[in-house]
Amino acid sequence: MNKQIKQLLKTISRSFYLSIKFIPKNMQKCFACGYLLCRYADSIADTNIFTNERKSYWLQKFPSLYIYQQKNDIELLLKEIFEANKQSTPEKKLLESFKLSLSFFNTLDEEEKKLVLEVLENVCKGMLLDLEYFDGKKIKALETKKQLDEYCYYIGGMPGVFWTKLIMLKTKAHHNPQIYLQAEKIGKALQVVNILKDIEQDYNLKRCYLSQEDLKVYNLNPEDINKPQNFYKLKQIIDGHILSTANNLKVINEYLSQIPNNFFLKLSIVLPILFAFETLTLIARDFNFGKPLKISKLKVYSAIAFSPLTIPFLNIIIRKKYKTLKNSLTHI
Repeated sequence: MNKQIKQLLKTISRSFYLSIKFIPKNMQKCFACGYLLCRYADSIADTNIFTNERKSYWLQKFPSLYIYQQKNDIELLLKEIFEANKQSTPEKKLLESFKLSLSFFNTLDEEEKKLVLEVLENVCKGMLLDLEYFDGKKIKALETKKQLDEYCYYIGGMPGVFWTKLIMLKTKAHHNPQIYLQAEKIGKALQVVNILKDIEQDYNLKRCYLSQEDLKVYNLNPEDINKPQNFYKLKQIIDGHILSTANNLKVINEYLSQIPNNFFLKLSIVLPILFAFETLTLIARDFNFGKPLKISKLKVYSAIAFSPLTIPFLNIIIRKKYKTLKNSLTHI
C-alpha cells in the first residue's frame, strides 16, 4: 500500500489502520481495499450531498464503477460530489478521493478483485434495503426478525465470509466448507452487537432495527421505546437479543480450529469477538437512553496484553463469558 492509501485509512479509522498491521502482509492490501470500498459506499448512504433518490442510484451502480470503470459514470459521480453546495463533511471529503480508491483496487490481482467486489455488492444491497425502508420522516421499526437477519447478512455476514475467503485464498489451509456458514454467523452476530449499542443513535435518525414482531410482544410502538415508563419492556427485548447473539458468537471456537496457526492472524479474529462480549456485557448492565456505551481503553489494552494467554484458552474463556452474561440476565 502506498503512502496516500495509508494516510487515507488512518484518516477514516485510526483503529482500523493500526489493527491491519496485525494481519499477515499478503492479506493486508486486499483486506484494506475491501474495507475502504465499503466505507465509500457507506459515505454515499450517509452523506447529505445526495438526495435519497441519488443515493439509491449510486449505491446500485457503485460496484460497477470498479468493474467497468466507465469514464462517463466516474466523471458524473465526481461532478455531483464537487458541485454539491454543501458544507464539507467527512463523507464528502472521502468521496472526493474516489479516484484514489479506483487506483488502489487496480493494484489487486484478479482473485482479490473478485473477493472485494463480492463483499462490496452485498454491502451495497444491505445499504439499499436500509435506505429504501427508512425514509427519515417518522420513526419506523423493521417489520420482522427475518428482515433484521437479512440486513445483518448483507452488512455483517458477507464481510465475515469475505475475510474468511481471503484467509483461505492466501494460506491454502485445509478447511470444512461449513467455515463460511460459521463466518456468516459470526459476522451477523457482530452486526447485532453494533445495532444494540447504537439503539439511541438510530432512534434519533428515526430508525429502529428491533422488529415490530419483538415490539408487539410488549405492546410497544417504535416511537415509544425511549419513554422512561417503557424501559423495562425495551430492556426485555434487548436482553433477548444479547443472549442469542452471545450464543451465536460461541461458534468462534470451531471456526478458529480451522484457521492456520499464526498468532497475529488469530489475534485479528479473536479481538473483535472479545470486544463484542465486553460490549454485550456493558449493554446488559448499563443500557439506558442518554447514556453512551463504550468499552474503556483499559479493557481494550488488557485484551491485547493478555492475548498470548487468551488464544490457547479461548474455548474456556468464551464459555465463561457466556455463562456470566447469561447469569446476569436472570429474567431470560
